[in-house]
Amino acid sequence: MSRDWYILETVNRYEIQVGLSISCGIPNVESTTLDPEQDEAVKNIKYYEKLDKEQGALLENIIHRVEVPATSMKERGKVVVKRLYPKYVYIQMDHDAGTKNEIKTVVNNIYGVINLMGGWDHPQPLSEEEVQILLKQIGEAQIIDSVEFAEGDLVRILEGAFQDYTGRVQDINLDKRLAGVTIPIFGKETRVEIDIDKMVAA
Repeated sequence: MSRDWYILETVNRYEIQVGLSISCGIPNVESTTLDPEQDEAVKNIKYYEKLDKEQGALLENIIHRVEVPATSMKERGKVVVKRLYPKYVYIQMDHDAGTKNEIKTVVNNIYGVINLMGGWDHPQPLSEEEVQILLKQIGEAQIIDSVEFAEGDLVRILEGAFQDYTGRVQDINLDKRLAGVTIPIFGKETRVEIDIDKMVAA
């Protein structure tokens, strides 16, 4: 029996709670991204549906792993963890004609669950390429992209045409390492894009 990965769709902002219901309620389920010691967002969850022992035992050795991939960044000196795929929980399990009823009976009734991607009877497993991307993201979940300011903060520009200008951050693009900043030009607030490594909190 193969252990394929599947996507579980949840209510918006409820992916952590659903993940915890599975990881904490089913014996021997592994998880890298739902560790309260590593993730403040997980630690701060006060309520999630707890499966009873009978429900957990039903899926023992069927569901093996559950992950909610995240990335970390610094905002205003604090590490903030943000989910990469809101509303999605990734589960590795043995899904076939002999296990689908047990999976649906328990998982579909967890508060916050909407559906198994592709349906409960014939869900579509992730491709090998998609699995490799997922595992890479899980492995990088604790890499911190250091940014010492957040949207709305005042910053001072260190280099370039606007050196020594002070402006307010409107948006941040970590992929491009750029931030949109409004600064006064000829008496008018104007948005310019600045390399985030060339400015500091004012």
